[in-house]
Amino acid sequence: MTATEIKHAEEYYQITFPSELKSFLMEILPTSPGFYYWNDYTLENQNYIRQALHAPIHALLFDI
Repeated sequence: MTATEIKHAEEYYQITFPSELKSFLMEILPTSPGFYYWNDYTLENQNYIRQALHAPIHALLFDI
């Protein structure tokens, strides 16, 4: 990914990537299961990423 693509993903999903992850994504874009496709803005992928981002909050609320 380019720095511009990373910045767009951060703004779009309202997150901040750690600098190490930014460097990693700028060197190689993993396509293996378990990695997110941050520059794929299809509705299906957006939902997949948002679900992953919200999972910890939902888990905490479920346990309360």
